[in-house]
Amino acid sequence: MAFFTGDAVQSLAIIVMVVSLYYIVSGLVRKDLNTLKMIGIYVAIVAGFITLGLVVLNVGSPLNYYILAGAWLLHATWDVHLFRKNTIVPRWMTEFCFVYDTIVAITLITLAILRQY
Repeated sequence: MAFFTGDAVQSLAIIVMVVSLYYIVSGLVRKDLNTLKMIGIYVAIVAGFITLGLVVLNVGSPLNYYILAGAWLLHATWDVHLFRKNTIVPRWMTEFCFVYDTIVAITLITLAILRQY
């Protein structure tokens, strides 16, 4: 249980924000984000992940585990979309991230329940 202390939760919040930023960089490098509309959509998605991460970092609520789990599940959903479209990042990365994101989210939810939040 000590693995997911407050520091670990903060680290996971920072990771979900940074990883979401990577998707924009990758999309621009791979030239998959080639219109202002697509760039705008992805900037809005990343803004959502950053907002969720900042909430977790700045609001010391017992709900942080659930908020962060939701962010990771949304990120897993985004990976499924990118896998199906075969765009923005390599397919192997979407496969890996889907599994990783889902495991992190399930772990956070389980710990929140066990901690009786």
